[in-house]
Amino acid sequence: MVADDLVLRRRLAGLGRRLVSHLFVLLKAAQLYEPDNTIRREAVETFRGTLTDLLEETPEASLRLRTDCLFLNEARLRLDLAGFVAHRYLVETLRRRGVSVIRFLRLPEEEGLRGFLDVFLGTPGDGGGEAIQAALARGGKAKKSQR
Repeated sequence: MVADDLVLRRRLAGLGRRLVSHLFVLLKAAQLYEPDNTIRREAVETFRGTLTDLLEETPEASLRLRTDCLFLNEARLRLDLAGFVAHRYLVETLRRRGVSVIRFLRLPEEEGLRGFLDVFLGTPGDGGGEAIQAALARGGKAKKSQR
């Protein structure tokens, strides 16, 4: 039982690092390319694949920011050299957007992810975390606040 728990924690830690890496690539691809671009579509599919693997292991996947650390659910994601840039980018981006947690209860459809990206990558200060949560609550359909 203890060995099974250790194996699961190690597997979740690896999936958490992959999630951070693939979310970083997805956000960068979404900034650089139009939604129908092949590179962006591949980034979406890779991210969804990692999220699928993660949701098969745990009923909820929460990427949480606490100070300068990222957590998958309640487990701190340890930095490795290969993931440093992705980790740093996500910490800074989440902080700038006023977002402390991104929670996935199910695998979002591609359209839902598109809405999330539209809101998340919008201008900082145009609703921040509340706008993102509202978009996700609407199934990812983006609606930017008018300020």
